[in-house]
Amino acid sequence: MGAVLQSRLGSPVLTAVLASLLIVAGTSEILERRVPLPQTPGWRLLGGTASGFFGGLVGNQGGIRAAALLGFQLEPRQLVATATASALLVDAARIPIYLLSEGRAIAATVPLWVAASVGATIGTLLGVPLLSRIPVTKYHRLLGVLLVVLGFALFAAAV
Repeated sequence: MGAVLQSRLGSPVLTAVLASLLIVAGTSEILERRVPLPQTPGWRLLGGTASGFFGGLVGNQGGIRAAALLGFQLEPRQLVATATASALLVDAARIPIYLLSEGRAIAATVPLWVAASVGATIGTLLGVPLLSRIPVTKYHRLLGVLLVVLGFALFAAAV
């Protein structure tokens, strides 16, 4: 639904709100002062739905997905696998919507997304062996730093 409504409701204000949330999530991870969130299945489902909707609305789901997955205290390989599986499911739902609404613009960027896909595949093949060498706490802090950087980049783009 967020992807469907993006062209109508997406705004710099929503992007700034997402950026702020990413900065808070990343900072709390860096400082190891995580925000206590309810852990019941119902709250997790609600949180996943809300983050997916908001990410689709703003057009940046990867950062909010990573921030949400940090709350589960997963090992690096588990976190990457879960994020990847989630991304594939989300993309299967939203890409047809984007193709219907912005097909021409997307067709004009085929070389770019093909190159990005090749780069992501190579990065995955090279990165997976490295994940087992990084201690969980360092990995989570690194992800926190990246969330803060992404948050500031989104905030700069919004203003």
